[in-house]
Amino acid sequence: MPEQLIVRFTTPSGKPVQPVTSFTTNTRNFPFFSEWRSLGGDEIAIRYPKEQPFAIAVLWEIPG
Repeated sequence: MPEQLIVRFTTPSGKPVQPVTSFTTNTRNFPFFSEWRSLGGDEIAIRYPKEQPFAIAVLWEIPG
């Protein structure tokens, strides 16, 4: 049964940001499917398999 993790994406000043390109990876850095659902503002709920360690990869646009 999947578990749920709530994450917040903000700028360094605390302003909410919706990530454009984000995904979960396993410990070998291979992406795998996980359900992402916006909770509003800067909060995202990620459902993931309980038995699998994972990381969150976020590609941020850096101005300049």
